[in-house]
Amino acid sequence: MNVSASVYPLYVIQKDPQPQAQPLVKWAGGKRQLQLRILEIFPDFSGTYFEPFLGGAAIFFALKPEQAVLSDINAGLINLYLNVKKNYIELHNACLKLESEFNNLDSDAKSEMFYRLRNAYNESERKGLDAAALFLFLNKAGFNGIYRENASGGFNVPFGKKNSINLASLENLEAASQALQSAELNLVGYSQSVSSAQTGDLVYFDPPYVPLSITSAFTSYTKEGFGLTQQEELANTFKELDSRGVKVALSNSKTDVIQDLYKGFNFHELSATRQISAKTSGRSGVIEYLVTNF
Repeated sequence: MNVSASVYPLYVIQKDPQPQAQPLVKWAGGKRQLQLRILEIFPDFSGTYFEPFLGGAAIFFALKPEQAVLSDINAGLINLYLNVKKNYIELHNACLKLESEFNNLDSDAKSEMFYRLRNAYNESERKGLDAAALFLFLNKAGFNGIYRENASGGFNVPFGKKNSINLASLENLEAASQALQSAELNLVGYSQSVSSAQTGDLVYFDPPYVPLSITSAFTSYTKEGFGLTQQEELANTFKELDSRGVKVALSNSKTDVIQDLYKGFNFHELSATRQISAKTSGRSGVIEYLVTNF
């Protein structure tokens, strides 16, 4: 019996219409290596996804929520995401110019370019397309992908002595732009960002961690810093959201401080490798907590 081709559908393997974006920036404490494990723990939810302390946005990009409220108090970072959302092609062109100039210089000239552009970034209002391209450049050409500010709010990470840089592929910028279309981006603190969260929503906090030791402390993502007082205030916000029926998760270090602050909630242990240290010996496996109310 002859079967018409129209009787049975022809199945063709196609690309995901919205491929998963990868983080655009290297970020201390980024969740790229833990994203699958974290998503396994996350519950189903019907509302809006909230992620303050946005950083590299690895969890947001992996989760692909239908609605999201994303925020950070780092003006340069939020400006980057706003430009990715609205102007990713223009941003890619600006990045290509910076890449080409940098990659064709000798080592001394590369260093001079880095510090010249670092000064330009610090003197800017950290708004617009050029500032977004500079943010990516400094992140990729700076030491170890760290973003750090001094007490005056100036980006002060030294040159990373890179031979070449690749700021962002057009494909990944497009994927990130597509993902961000469903998201609201705000330059606000975490408490303001989650003020509208309600039953059915999911909030994920990924703040600067309580340090495991004095030498491992790194909380200067912005000039304000993030110390014990701020950790206590965040724990109070976590508990207040819980009392409103919001599903809440938080990443932090495995320390007695975190155990005390979140006593009564659920602690999931996750293994990660952290690479902020300048010494190879400092880049080792650690156990982190994912604290949840579910």
